[in-house]
Amino acid sequence: MIHIITTLGDHQYKLPSGRLMITETPILTGARHLLNSNLASTSDTIELHCGTTISLRARVGIAALLTVKETGNGPRFKKWKPFSLIGQ
Repeated sequence: MIHIITTLGDHQYKLPSGRLMITETPILTGARHLLNSNLASTSDTIELHCGTTISLRARVGIAALLTVKETGNGPRFKKWKPFSLIGQ
């Protein structure tokens, strides 16, 4: 199954469920949302659409495991870790 995220502009995106999100990593954040909401399986595909153009496509299970970190050599994909407020 293919799940489409629609670009609304200025880091705003609409998920297939109709939910709106503000993020700099729509494919990665969207994939985690779909999995956590049981709306997609890990083998499903997620696509980011800008108008009628597909700008990025990934497997939901792989995208949900990643985040983007800035490095001295530009942005890089890294393993995503949920943050915790415990101990703060």
